[in-house]
Parts: sequence; structure tokens; C-alpha cells
Amino acid sequence: MNKQIHRYHRIALPFIYILFVGWLQIVLTGCSAPVECQQAEDCIPLKYCVLGKCKLCVSDVDCSTTQRCDLSTGRCAPRADAGANKEWNQEPGQEPKTTEQTPDALPKENTPEAPKEAAPCTNGQTQKCYTGPANTEGVGVCKTGTQICENNTWGVCENQTLPAPEECNGKDDNCDGNIDEQLTKACYTGPAGTQDVGECKAGTQTCKEGAWQTCVGAVTPKSKEDCNGKDDNCDGQIDEKCPCTVGQTQACGSDTGECKRGTQTCEAGTPPAWGICEGNTAPSAELCNGKDDDCDGQVDENVKQACYTGPANTRGKGICQDGTQLCQAGKWSACQGSILPQSAETCDGKDEDCDGMVDEGITKSCYTGPANTRNKGICAAGTQQCAAGKWLACQGEVKPSVELCNGKDDDCNGQVDDSVTDRGALCARQQGACSGARSSLCKAGKWAPCTVADYKKTSPGFLAIELCNRKDDNCDGLIDENAPDCVISFTKEVLKNINIVAVAPNGTIHTIKENPLAWLQITPEQTITRKTLTTTGLQRFEDLRDLAVTPKGELFVTSRGGAIYKVDTTGKVSIFAGHEITNGNTNGPALTARFGDRPGIFLTNSGELYIADQNNNRIRKIDTKGVVSAVAGVGGGYLDGNLSRARFNNPTDLVVTPTGILYIVDEGNYLIRKLENGNVSTLAGRRYTGTTTPSIRDGVGLNAGFRRLDTITYTPMGILYVSDDDTIRKIDPTTQRVSTLNQRWISGLQDGPINNARFRDTKQVHTDTAGNLYVADQGNERLRKVTFSAPTACTQDGSKQACYAGPTTYKGIGICKAGQQTCVFATWSTCIGSVLPQLEACNGQDDDCDGQVDNNPVNPPNCANQQGVCAGSQSAACTGGAWKVCTNADYTKHSADYKTTESCDEKDNNCNGQVDEGAPGCVTTLAGGNQGYADGQGTAAQFIKPIALTVDASDNVYILDSNIVRKMDTNYKVTTIAGSLLFGDVDATGKQARFNQPESLTIDSAGNLYIADTQNHKIRKVTPSGVVTTLAGGIKGFQDGTGPSAMFNTPRGITIDSSGNLYVSDTGNRRIRMITPAGVVSTYAGTGNGGTRNDLRLQMLFREPKGISIDPSTTTLYVADEDVGIRVIPPTGRSATITLILTLFFGNLANVTYNKGTLYVTNNSSRICVYDLASSKANFVGSGNGYRNGQLSRALFRNPSQIVIGAKGLGYIADRDNERIRGITK
Repeated sequence: MNKQIHRYHRIALPFIYILFVGWLQIVLTGCSAPVECQQAEDCIPLKYCVLGKCKLCVSDVDCSTTQRCDLSTGRCAPRADAGANKEWNQEPGQEPKTTEQTPDALPKENTPEAPKEAAPCTNGQTQKCYTGPANTEGVGVCKTGTQICENNTWGVCENQTLPAPEECNGKDDNCDGNIDEQLTKACYTGPAGTQDVGECKAGTQTCKEGAWQTCVGAVTPKSKEDCNGKDDNCDGQIDEKCPCTVGQTQACGSDTGECKRGTQTCEAGTPPAWGICEGNTAPSAELCNGKDDDCDGQVDENVKQACYTGPANTRGKGICQDGTQLCQAGKWSACQGSILPQSAETCDGKDEDCDGMVDEGITKSCYTGPANTRNKGICAAGTQQCAAGKWLACQGEVKPSVELCNGKDDDCNGQVDDSVTDRGALCARQQGACSGARSSLCKAGKWAPCTVADYKKTSPGFLAIELCNRKDDNCDGLIDENAPDCVISFTKEVLKNINIVAVAPNGTIHTIKENPLAWLQITPEQTITRKTLTTTGLQRFEDLRDLAVTPKGELFVTSRGGAIYKVDTTGKVSIFAGHEITNGNTNGPALTARFGDRPGIFLTNSGELYIADQNNNRIRKIDTKGVVSAVAGVGGGYLDGNLSRARFNNPTDLVVTPTGILYIVDEGNYLIRKLENGNVSTLAGRRYTGTTTPSIRDGVGLNAGFRRLDTITYTPMGILYVSDDDTIRKIDPTTQRVSTLNQRWISGLQDGPINNARFRDTKQVHTDTAGNLYVADQGNERLRKVTFSAPTACTQDGSKQACYAGPTTYKGIGICKAGQQTCVFATWSTCIGSVLPQLEACNGQDDDCDGQVDNNPVNPPNCANQQGVCAGSQSAACTGGAWKVCTNADYTKHSADYKTTESCDEKDNNCNGQVDEGAPGCVTTLAGGNQGYADGQGTAAQFIKPIALTVDASDNVYILDSNIVRKMDTNYKVTTIAGSLLFGDVDATGKQARFNQPESLTIDSAGNLYIADTQNHKIRKVTPSGVVTTLAGGIKGFQDGTGPSAMFNTPRGITIDSSGNLYVSDTGNRRIRMITPAGVVSTYAGTGNGGTRNDLRLQMLFREPKGISIDPSTTTLYVADEDVGIRVIPPTGRSATITLILTLFFGNLANVTYNKGTLYVTNNSSRICVYDLASSKANFVGSGNGYRNGQLSRALFRNPSQIVIGAKGLGYIADRDNERIRGITK
């Protein structure tokens, strides 16, 4: 009973509602009110016409199970109880029904849902997938597809069915839950050409159960006209053939909708007939404009158009189809039923993305191997291409193969290199009995290095560590290498004249072979690399003596000359220090330094090169700046003691330990000497004096004996080895014990145990970081190697351990740290990377690993001031890892002559580059040195014969040097103003001007020079810019006048007063001439006759007036009258003669200078007379002929020609024959 009531409610109530609202529509609207519909057919695709409005639903039964019908709008809306198990109208126990959805309830377009972000997946995994709208999955024909995981990403969705346009086929094609819903189409059953003519119009067909039903509502032509003013037979004519009376009229057409009736008139004829309808508005095609265009009483009925909202270039391509827009109330509805492009193609022979191509670019992963191998090891899926809706064969897949030793899982079982099937790789050592030995262990894709066990499988006698038995025990092709206490010939080839060998920090052995010349670089495994040496321009790169190697692989080499050569990494040889031909004992810059023949060398870790200069019997060094200095030794002989006392006899070689101790081979004394803390001592050996014969003798210290010492080396473990004739001697510096390693007294070539080995004339020896010894065996023309300890055995090849190549007492202290060695062929390799003690540097580190930082560091920098006695001074204090700036104490420590103020001792005491400057009463050299002509600074300048001077108010000195006018400024820089080395008489500027043996010059307040141009018999003027003109004279003779009309005869002296008047010693005319600034020449003193008479100035007589000077305050002239004396000429009154000077000088007076009551007189000798006018006393500067600076009484001159006094009281001397300008301090 309850079930029946429930069913009644579901079915009957909607119809009661429809009847009710239909009645209400009539009552409320009346017939004339505008309506959307009059019947349900007017509402397609909606279902109901209610009160003139189209509705989708009138009850919940018209909506889906998750929706309800909103009666106010007539539309389906979401249910508040959506998702509940039962609807309100569901019968008990009955599954919810799915009802057809109306177009308004559908998505506007069948647009695929945006794909969800792919979640990580496992390769080969599958899952269901669906890319259509979410509410269509599993509805109608729509169904899920399948995805496969590839490369941890889900592939394309395959074999899914997506929504399509609804077709009349009894299926839910668009997957909206409704089958063939609201599918209608226009239909017409009348004759062709009559549709929409006259009264004829199309009807409608409805889809039901997958088939189109009968056409309903079509109006077809009648057989004849009804004579009603309409075109009933749809032939385009109205009431044709209807009877009428000519002239009769009737209404025609329709006044429904947009149509208007017109008038027809009956026209004559047989029989009479109705004419055309005039004045009417005929029906037209229905448009979507809210009007009844076809005048059928319906507005916009069946008006629809195609529509498409997808990209324009996809319309009509592939699956993409137009939808439909319906006209409602004069407006187009939303586009319904269009099919838009899908996001991706499916392999189905269709063009889902509507780009005009079918199944393009569709691939999927594939794999045909065993399923449990997919994506394991080398196995990998391939790719299938889609063609014509079908998948092609799988391409590019990798399937399991046979397992090999290659670091891959070839059989794809999840394990790498398990159960490999290929043979092991050949062992590295295939020599002798080990031929064919193979590795048995595959590791990390490679055959592991062969173990001892691998070798023993092939060669039972295999030994990882060589025995000294002249056999190749370890099958490496080498005999006895690294066997303990064993000697081998390290290179089998003959090395003629092999004298030198050295080991680089990286273990490479370097030697130079002569005849032909070649640089050999040999690895510890005896692999040889040859380099050609380029010695272009060198003369004595032969008979090589010693060799050192830099960390960069460059060489320092010495030979039978006095040069130290450097070989760069390309093999180019150049001179680094010294000279090939010229020997000597000169320190300083490397290339100007000189050494004796065949020096020995040692390169320290800090880059200093120590030199055993055997011919000079000295130890020297070249610092990192390329400066050579002395270290120890003062000459030949034998003497222990401090550096300045020690003596050596032909020191041939040396080594420097990391702690800075020097061990020296004193070959001529048959001793090993030691230099430590500035003191030289004897470490071992007996000094032979000629009464005994040198011999090889083991013992301690002075009890040991050497026969023919040559070279020395030092091991990281602190042991010394020296080459001594045909033997190798070992010295323990701690105990001073000396022992012999090989057979003594017997020379030869024999490898094997060290105690039976033989050498012939051993030369240079050198050790590597492991303590192995390399010997240049010159007599046997071989490079020999001595191994003292065997490598340590290890068990796991490839394993590594910490190691230290030096004494363990240093390990971990300061910069010293452990290195690393690798287990190779069951033995530990050479220790690599350990840091050994080095010479202590000032760097805030403990370089020599003695537990102290910066104690006694080497290589102190030179003090900033390296002039004078400070040359070679070095900083003595290292603080905080940096050298302190030098103090006076450092300079004083370096030289006892250092002082802050100068002493007159011919030294630069205050290190300012000047000697004795400012020292009271001291003669110095200001400029000039060797004879010549060169401008320059101070002593770098050169003079020919400086004969005359003058000085300006600023103490610039002007010099007559032969035919050249030169200037020395207050910094003693010499330049040329005018003239040249050529003689002549040319007025011009600068060096274009010419003079002829001028002997005197003076200067005015404007800086113009006036020169007595002696052999041109004229007075010349030189401006500050070097312009030379003739002021007066030019023709030899005597004549007063102006400018060139005046005549002079060999003028030799000139001076000037404060008014600019010049006074000239006209020597040949025995007169003093005066020249005004206007160039007017007159006679100032003398008659022209020779004599000694004093008188008024115009009546006095001269014999040979030369130099002249003036007292500017009184205009009194002082003239050096050669064999008479100094003539004194006041402006008024009688002249006088100072004869004392003549007496002291023995005549031949040359020049005189007046300055503040003192006369300075020269006489072409080696002294200068200083005469005090007030006391009439004379003193002399200089003690004889020569060149020496210093105190006035000790200085030496060579023909000083003139002295002038500057404004600061300093004296300037033209020391003619010493070609210098000398100075005298106050």
C-alpha cells in the first residue's frame, strides 16, 4: 500500500501541477499577453510550457539524483542532501534512478577536464584513467582507459571513451545520463520547392528509442486554392483560378505577425481571374528577432544556427563539430552540443585534437622482455608509435644479456657484475713467468688490479717485494728494483760524461747527458723522457758540474766556467748568474756577480741557491731576489770559527738541511765541514798536510778518512752520503760516524748487494724523499740507484694509509704533516704529500717544525735604505709573522760607520746617496766620474774638461766644459744648455750654437750667462732658454766701441757688478775692459803695456791678466795676473798687488773668486789657496795631485781650475783633470 502511494505521488502530482499552472496561465495572462510558448513543443529543447514560460522541470523527477527542481525558476539545482543513499521519491530498496538531463543542466561544451598533476609512480605500474569531464566518467558510453608508468611518470590514457555529440541511436553519446534527449530536426513531406512558399512550412521529427518519429506539424500544398486570399497550393499565387467579377476587389494575404493584408482585383480574362495581391506584406524567413517573420502566429519558432567556441583553426576538423544555438525571445541561446578539441590524441584512428592529423606523435612505452627485468640494470623499455589507429612494433627496448665485468647489470637481475662470464683482464705485469696472469676480481665494473694470489696462480715463484738476487721476482721487467741494501743500474743505456743528477720533489730524476746533449727525465719506474736543450749563444755549457731542480721542474746547472745556468721547462738554457768566461769574486745582482770555475750548488725549499765557490774558497748564496752575497769563508786554507774568519780549501759541494745547517765538502782539506748558527766547524775527516797519504778510513769524526771527496747529499731521515773516489760513504751527523757502503779499493761495474757493489769514479749523488740514493757513476757511464730499505708489505691493494717521509720527531709539529701512500702489488708506495721541515721563514708559522714559530728565520729582507754604508743591511726582527721596518739599530748592527749625520770619511754615513755632505770642512764629489760627455744624475754624468764655474742665487751651478755650457742643479743633475763638442763661432739655440775654447763665464740677476769666448775673441750672451748671441767683439785686436765694432784679444776672465756691467780680462791686450748692459765697450784698467806697476786704474800695468772677480759691495776688482800676483783694483784710487799668494803658489796664477772677504785662488796645480783679506793669511785645500775626498787637508785634486761659493756657503770646484765637479762643505 505504501509503495503504491509513493508511486502515485511521483507520477500523478506533476501532472496535477501542470493542469493547475496551465489553468492559472489562462486566467492571469489572457489570450493577448505576450508568451514564450503555448505548448511544450514550443520549448524544445526544454520540456514544459508553464504560464507562457518554458521550464526544464516541474518536479524532482525531471532532475538527476543529485539535483532537485527549483519551481521558481523551472531549473534543476543541487540537492541539499546530495550524496545521500536515497532520494525522497525512491522506493525502498530501489537503486537511485538516473533521469535524462535537459540542455541547461549539461556543460555548455564537451570540454575535457584539465588533467590532474601526475603523481610519482613506479615504472611498469598501471592505473585507470579518464580525461573527460568529471561528471561524465562511467555515464552512457563513456568509460575509463589505462595508463602505464614510464620513467616514473604516467603515460597517456589509452582505450578510454569520451563524450561525443548526441546521436539518434538509442545511446547516451554525450554521457550526461540521458539517451537521445531532446533530439529533434526539421522535416517536410511536401513537394520539393514548396517549403516555406505560401502557407507551406516544415514540421518537426523527434528521436525516440533510437529512431526518428513521424514528421509532425508540416503544412503541405493543397490540391487547389480555397479562394480565401491565401496561397493554399503553395505555388506562389493567391486564389488563382477562383471565380470573380471583373473589377471586383478582395483582401489578400495575412495580417498575422509581421504580415499585412493587401488587395486583389479581379482582372478581365477568360474566365476573369484575380490579379496579384498588392499592398500586402508577405511572410519571410523567420529570424531571431522576437518577431513572427513567417506570419504563422509563432515568434522565432525553430530558429537556430550552428555555433563553435573552440579555436577557429580546429572547426570542422577531426572529431570537432558545431553545436546549435536556439533563438529564445529574440536572442541566441548558449551554444549547445559542440565538440571541442581534446588535450591529447588517442591511438584510435581519429583526430581528437582537431589539427587535421590523425594519431600524430602518439607513442607509448613498450617492453617484450621478462616482466621482472623491466627497468632493471641495462634493461629499458622501448617505444611504440601509433599509425592508423594501431600500435606498431616496439622499438629501442633493451632486454637482458650475458653478464660482463663492466659495472652494469647486464642480465637485469638487480645485481651488478654478479656471475660475470668473461675472462679477467690481463695483469699489469706480464713479464717472464707472469705472462698470461689474469685478475680474478671484478670490482666497480673493472677488473681489479691483480693480487699476489693472482700472480701466483700463473707464477708460483712470484714475490711482491724484490730480493737483491739479480732476478725479476715481481714480474715488472725490472731487476732488483727497491730490493733492500741493493745497487742497480737505473738506466741500461750508456750516459757518456754523466756527472750530475738531481731528484725533483715529485720523485722525477733529472740528469743531463753529454755527447750528444740531452735532458733526461726519468720516473721511479725507469720511464725516460728526453728533451732537447737549446744553448744558442752560450760558449761553455759543457763538462757539467752540478745540478739542482726547482718544484716547477726547472734546472740550475753549473759547468767548467764561472756561470750558473737556468734551464726552463722547454729546455731553453740561459745564464742565471755569473759569467761564462770572466771569473771573479763579486757580489751583487746575479748577472753582474762573478764566481770561480765549476761551483757546486744547492737549492733550498725556500728558493735560495747556495754556492760552494771552490776557486774562491767561499760559501755564497743567491737570494730569491737574485742578489748574490757572501755566507762564509775569507780565502784559502783551513780554519774553523765564525763566518768572517773561517777558511776553506776548494769547497766543491754543499747541502742545507731544513733546519738551516750547512754541510760542506771541503775537498782540498779532505773534510766535511759544518756551518751552524754562524760558526764553521769540522764534522768528519782527517786533514792531510802532505806528510801523509789520504785514504778511505771508517771511524768517528776526526778519526775518519776520505780520499777524493766530490759531492754530498742529505736524506729526509737526516743521513749524509758523500761520493769519495769509487765509494759511497755514509755519515750520521748526530754521532759523526763515517762508514763505507760498497767495496773499497776495487773499482768496476757490479750491481747487487751494496757491500759487494762496485763503482768507478762516482760524481754527483742525490736522494729522493724515500731515502733512495742516485749516483752519477761517470766511469761506468751509468746512473746507479742504491735502495737501503725494502718497501713495506701491505695486504689490500688500493688501500691507503698515512705516512711521513721524514724523521717522525717532526711529524705533526708546525707545518709538518703526514702524507699518504697506496698499497700497490702488496707493497706500500712512496709516501706522497707529506710536508717535511723547511728553512724557517718570517711568516707566523713553524717552518722547521721545532715547536717554535719564526725563531731565527732565514731570508731577512733588505732594509729600505740600501745606499752608502747601509748597502746589504737587513731587518733583524720578525714579529707577528712579518719583518719589522729597519731601525737605526739594524743599520748600526750592519755597519759601525752608520751615523745619522755625515762624517768627513769619504763614506755615505747617513745612507742618503751622498758622501760627506754637510760634514764640516769636507771635500766631496757632486757630479762626474769617467771622462766623456754625458748628461745625468750626479756621478753618472760625464765631463770632458770642466774649466770654469759660476753660480746663481738658487745655487744652480753653470759649467764651461770644453765648448759646452752645462748646468748642475741643486740635486746635482747635469744638463746641457748650449754648445757641442765641435769648435766654431755660431750664434744659435742650444746644441746648434758653437764656441771656441771659452775660459770664463758669469751670470746676471735675470739668469743670463756671459761667456768670455777666448779663441773667438768675443763676449757671448746665453739666455736661460739657451739662445746664444754675440754681445761684443768678434775680431782679434783692440778697439773700444759698441757690440761687434769692439775688439778683444784672447779674453780669459769675466765678472759682473750689481748694475749689470761686465768686466773682462782682455789677456792679449793686457787690459781690463768694461761692457755696459747696452754693449758699449770701454777700457777700465791698464795701458796695454806689460808690467807690474800699480797706479790709477787707467795707468796701471798688467803682465797676463786671467781670472777676475768683484766685491759687489765696493766694485773692487780682483785679477789673477799670472806671475805678478792678485791685483786689487778699486773704482777710485791706486791699484795694489797681493804677492803672498804668488809666493805660496810659486806663480802661474789662473783664477780668483771673491766671496765675503775671502779670495779663492787656483794656479793649475793640485791645491786651492784660501786667502783672508782681513788677516792677510792663507790656507790650502788639498794635499797633492790625485783624486780623494775627505777632510780639506787630505783631499786630492788634479788641476782644479776654479772655485765659486754658493748662496748657502758651499764651495763648488771645477776639478778639471779629474773630470768632476767637487764640493766643499762649510
